[in-house]
Amino acid sequence: MRAETYSHLHPVLLSSLATATASFAGSSWAEQSARCASGTAGRCANRSPPFAEAALWAAGQVPEACDKSDDSECPFSIDAWHGVASAWRYAWNNLRLAIQHASPAHRLRLTPREVQQVVAVHEFMYWLGNDAKKWHVGWQEMSGTARALLRSLQLWLVAGEYQLGSQLQLALTNHGLHVPFAGRSFQLPAGDVGARVSLANGLPMPLLIFSVWQVWRLPLKPTNDVYKQVLKAINTGYRHIDIVPYHGSEKEVSMAIRDSGVPREQIFLACRLSPADSYPLGAKRAIQQLLRHFGLDYIDLFMMSHSTRYSMLQHQVWEVLEAFYDKGIFRSLGVSNFDLPSLQTLYRAAHVKPVYLQRRMSIYQMLREDLNSDGDVLGWTRAHGIVMAAYHAEDRMNFLGPLEDPHVVAIAKRAGRSAAVVLARWALQLGLAVASKHAETEDSQVFDFTLLEED
Repeated sequence: MRAETYSHLHPVLLSSLATATASFAGSSWAEQSARCASGTAGRCANRSPPFAEAALWAAGQVPEACDKSDDSECPFSIDAWHGVASAWRYAWNNLRLAIQHASPAHRLRLTPREVQQVVAVHEFMYWLGNDAKKWHVGWQEMSGTARALLRSLQLWLVAGEYQLGSQLQLALTNHGLHVPFAGRSFQLPAGDVGARVSLANGLPMPLLIFSVWQVWRLPLKPTNDVYKQVLKAINTGYRHIDIVPYHGSEKEVSMAIRDSGVPREQIFLACRLSPADSYPLGAKRAIQQLLRHFGLDYIDLFMMSHSTRYSMLQHQVWEVLEAFYDKGIFRSLGVSNFDLPSLQTLYRAAHVKPVYLQRRMSIYQMLREDLNSDGDVLGWTRAHGIVMAAYHAEDRMNFLGPLEDPHVVAIAKRAGRSAAVVLARWALQLGLAVASKHAETEDSQVFDFTLLEED
């Protein structure tokens, strides 16, 4: 394969090229494979991940206009440079692994220069780190090199041409993201879309959540569509309904619960305070109005949303929520979109402890800020008896869409399920509740199969 010449490289990259080798020896997966082969890694499994396909796919998700510092033609702003960085790192990690795990004959089709360039671009990405401003300035110098290199390697990577070597050997207790479960999944009941977990105060909560507020993120429809969607969700088997009150759909939700014929005590209703009302007087008024609109005697879970504007008043707002809890109007309290330091501060000061945390989750940036700077939010919440729920697991994370990701698609094909169901099952097996915006029968399939540890 012909290697292209690159003369406009950053000094850090030139230094990397001088020392890079054609070998990826010493990588974590190479070490795991060696340990599996020697029998010292415990139980191992074989897999053939689509590294080559994923590398081309991920790089193709970032528009070329977003490579430039003058991003007037880019559909994203400088705020999206975390997404640019994540997408390119994901593409390059897959590229490196595709080279590492290619068959010996297929790997010989690469020139040493091409392999060196792959290593060098990876080192440059490492030098850029997680600094969005640094990426915004530095990546424009490297993006042309990276894209040209991928074009040069495309025929080597494309499906039908790429040849994987022996299957990857994975040690089942030593792979993936470090979470407190040490590579082992939670056991879940089979075939029950209404499967429940006990909150710290003893209240049973269904794990699968129908999010009314996510329905409102879909193309705008008549208000009664909320009624129809909630009724459909309950008839499908959902028993956990999550609503954002300022969308004005409380009455429709209440009517759907009534008309479903399912007793109120079997429905777990969750609601939250909007950030705009996250000050003491506003919170009390909003809650009283909400209760009038619902026409219900109690709400099973009430959450306080993180508010940047009113962050100094969070303790006072929480005391308002505690007063409603003490009266039995709220049966449990939780928080939404809190980072770990904010949650820890609230937990220490609270009379009624939060028992629930709802956060965005992605296979690409799984609680990135917590894992990189704030500590292990999954481990902390579990240690303190706080149930965590994931939302947006199937949504795009800036440039990358998990429903089209070759790795997710391959796992879904093996499991005989849709990509959306696989993503929901992934979160459930991490011990999380899962919020969905779809009231479909297929959602019940998340309890009909198990993702294998190697997946």
